[in-house]
Amino acid sequence: MHPVQLAAASAAQSDVAPFALRLVLLLVLLAIAALLGSTGYLGWRGRLTPAGRLGVRTATALTDWESFELTNRVASLPTLVAGLIAAFSGAAAFGLPTLVGSVVAAVIGLIAAIMLTAAGGVMGDRAAKVMLASRQTSPASCGGCACGGCSAPATG
Repeated sequence: MHPVQLAAASAAQSDVAPFALRLVLLLVLLAIAALLGSTGYLGWRGRLTPAGRLGVRTATALTDWESFELTNRVASLPTLVAGLIAAFSGAAAFGLPTLVGSVVAAVIGLIAAIMLTAAGGVMGDRAAKVMLASRQTSPASCGGCACGGCSAPATG
């Protein structure tokens, strides 16, 4: 084999991602996807509890049960999508043959999943703040229908 061909083959071999690295990236991202997916699903179904460890845990969310449930319901869809992104980026990292491609796919997917989960938590926290603010500004005769009129007697 010619020395130039040998050098080119050697350079091509060094750029290939090892199977073990691609497998580790896949497993780590699938574990993150499972955690995010289950948290999103439980939040969507209203099955998270303030006593647990999963879900949005801001001061506003932990005010009462209703605000905790609303916060986590609002955050559930972005959290589910973040889980899907983590799973797909793990599959991409495993499927790409080059070292750079595998690492870039994993890092981009991980960053996107983290940012989307954080955005969902912020949206849920804002929804709970709006709910608590509307509860505090309602007069005693408000029926709680959020119509804005507050002329209807409270219904029990």
